[in-house]
Amino acid sequence: MGGIKFWQLLSASVKHFFKKIQIFLGFPVLFFLVMAFLGGIGFVFGFSGIPGAGSEGALAVGGIGILAVLVMLVLGTVYNLALIRAALDQWKTGKPAFWASIGGGFQKLWQGILVSIRVGWYVVAWPLLIGVVAAILFTILGAANFGSILSSIDPEALESGAGLATLFAAFAGLGILGLLIGGVAFVAMFYIVINRSVKSMFSLYAFLENGSGATASLEKSISVVEGRWWNVFGYGVLGMIIMQLVQWPFAYVAENLSEAVGGALLMAVALGSGSIAVLFLSGLYLGLNKK
Repeated sequence: MGGIKFWQLLSASVKHFFKKIQIFLGFPVLFFLVMAFLGGIGFVFGFSGIPGAGSEGALAVGGIGILAVLVMLVLGTVYNLALIRAALDQWKTGKPAFWASIGGGFQKLWQGILVSIRVGWYVVAWPLLIGVVAAILFTILGAANFGSILSSIDPEALESGAGLATLFAAFAGLGILGLLIGGVAFVAMFYIVINRSVKSMFSLYAFLENGSGATASLEKSISVVEGRWWNVFGYGVLGMIIMQLVQWPFAYVAENLSEAVGGALLMAVALGSGSIAVLFLSGLYLGLNKK
């Protein structure tokens, strides 16, 4: 992709991470702790209830659990927006602001949700339509073929067992028809989801960079990826493979540590890898956007 080299981009992303590790590791750790706390509240109140609360408090208890889940969803969106904003600032100025990024995440929460919804619909709309069409097609063809076969079988022969072979053949044909229609539909749906996921992967980055609306941010992401789809896809896949390979040695080390220390180590590595991935995609987006 022109002057954007994978290893240089990955190396620069790692360097940016360690330059501002207090942000790109501290922020994910803080978010993880808050989410764990809220998740505990949601579990206790939503599923376990309050011992001795009785049926009168069931509605209030369930409401607290649902509220905790909704707050987790909101904070998850804020976290994504804030981390992307910090990563973009790190690449552009080298001075990401921790609290300013979080504040910006809250300020642009609603717009960020709209962008995510727009992207989600863009990715799944055609696969959903294909799935519905495939189900209708299978129902029509299957019912027609199965019905014609059943009508050709003599009821007396079926009662005596002579028509069972034909009946079993009808079921087998129905299964083959389902495999054919379902297989073609699955391949088409899988291709569209992967293709459109790559095209739309920079929508939130474009939204935070340009302050554009949901549709405009999606269109910006599509235009950035246009003509470079395989490169972007390859960079993403290779990046995920490397991240997994890097985590394996830490997993081995964690096995020889106490449960608490090993768990903390694995959590830090996983959260740090997530921040490096966001830095990597931010650098890739900015580089592509210059072309």
